[in-house]
Amino acid sequence: MPRLPLALTVISLVGLWGVPSPAQDIRKVTLTNCLQGMETVTAGHVQLQALPEFYKAHAQQDNASQSERGRFAVVVLTEVEMAQQRRANLFEFDPTQSRLYLMAVPMTEVWTGLGCVRETAFAQILLEKETSNPSRADVLTARVQAFDRELFAADLITQGAFTQAIRRIQSQRLYHAEGPFLTPNRQAQAALDQMFPQAAVLSPQERGFRDDFYSLALNFARLPHQSQRVAFLHNWYD
Repeated sequence: MPRLPLALTVISLVGLWGVPSPAQDIRKVTLTNCLQGMETVTAGHVQLQALPEFYKAHAQQDNASQSERGRFAVVVLTEVEMAQQRRANLFEFDPTQSRLYLMAVPMTEVWTGLGCVRETAFAQILLEKETSNPSRADVLTARVQAFDRELFAADLITQGAFTQAIRRIQSQRLYHAEGPFLTPNRQAQAALDQMFPQAAVLSPQERGFRDDFYSLALNFARLPHQSQRVAFLHNWYD
């Protein structure tokens, strides 16, 4: 399949003049941590390293407010701005707009990198299909593949300890069950935190992101087949 030529446009909401505000500063930090974090969590693995390389190769500073055909825009918004657009996720690629939205909140570089690995993978998978209106099935399948890469990166940065810990949580039932969803208990979550560089959580939003990731990893561990994982994500996002 021919690869769609892409150019990654970073939409800057920062003014051209004046003293940078705290909101402007945290946008810059978020954008920097996205790339540097991806490089950190994919270091040493050729396939995963293709994601930050893809990001870098097509990144271009641009003040345009609309992404052009064939361009992949990264939009960094504050928590208030995200709420105004009715977006709740810290990392969210919107295939209908060809935009990757990042929420500018305090967050460690490693965990920002993991989120950007997932959404960059998700974007790349969909854009290679060369359609601006992917089906629900295509989106969920791409989501599963993107989460798999995020899980792979988590294992890479923890030298395989993350998957082993998830299996232990599963076998010892160190989780809460709510319907079809399993969530590691607080003790298990705290133990998982310590496996990663930069274990300290910098914000409630980062806490929520980590907990969601741990839950997805635990549920994926009990669902080995892609079709099962697609069905699970269908319920997760509903």
